[in-house]
Amino acid sequence: SGRMGRMIAAEIQSSADLELCAAITRMGGSSVGQKLGAVEITDQIGAMHACDVAIDFAVAESMVEHARAAAQMKKPIVSGVSGYTPADYQELQKLSAQIPVFHALNMSRGVFVMNQLLAQAAKLLDADYQIEIAETHHNKKADAPSGTALLFARSVAASGASSWRTVGRSSSTRSATCPSRCRAICCGSCRKRPSNAWAAPSR
Repeated sequence: SGRMGRMIAAEIQSSADLELCAAITRMGGSSVGQKLGAVEITDQIGAMHACDVAIDFAVAESMVEHARAAAQMKKPIVSGVSGYTPADYQELQKLSAQIPVFHALNMSRGVFVMNQLLAQAAKLLDADYQIEIAETHHNKKADAPSGTALLFARSVAASGASSWRTVGRSSSTRSATCPSRCRAICCGSCRKRPSNAWAAPSR
């Protein structure tokens, strides 16, 4: 029932060969009972029984719960959740042995292309280069660094060029967490309030 969920629902409803069968929100959520097209939003996870495929873009805290429910009902699941813990991701991997699981930190084709280019570029960089990822999002973005920033960082780290590792930092703690010439990928995040000078992206 969040912004991304509503956008996905709208895309499904505008498709000629897809049908929105259920819309599930958190237990006791304020949107329970509201209409999402022809579907009424519910907080009952059992509503997933009505679907052929589950799509999860909810908060990280519910990712494993939703995946487990999908596994119990034998439903493939598409997950765009970010901000989860390593233990959560390990559980998602285990569940993928029971049902098809498609998980991505960003579903954008442009981000996919950028990610491939970054991995190639990282292989050309030696120890004299410092890699930092700086991102700006609207102030409603929950996790920092974002899933997209972590996706980029992990692709660089997995490039095999050297022993990259990923750390987070703020501008006030750079010297402590990301000294110059270290083999770390520093991720800096900025959350900005929409204004006349800066508008939250529409997508």
